[in-house]
Amino acid sequence: MAFVKNLFDKNFIEYASYVIRDRAIPDLEDGLKPVQRRIMHTLFEVDDGYFQKVSFVVGRTMKYHPHGDAS
Repeated sequence: MAFVKNLFDKNFIEYASYVIRDRAIPDLEDGLKPVQRRIMHTLFEVDDGYFQKVSFVVGRTMKYHPHGDAS
């Protein structure tokens, strides 16, 4: 059982480090987090000079999310 606990502790630390490093801390290049970058990309993509509803932008942004609408 000690092996399983050590394995769990190691994997949890690695995952938590990944979340903090790659998802929670803004990038040095542009100051954006990945989710913010996806939203900005969608806004630039749908910019046709007209106002867009938020639900439309959310729907278009979800196609860039790694898990889609499931999350």
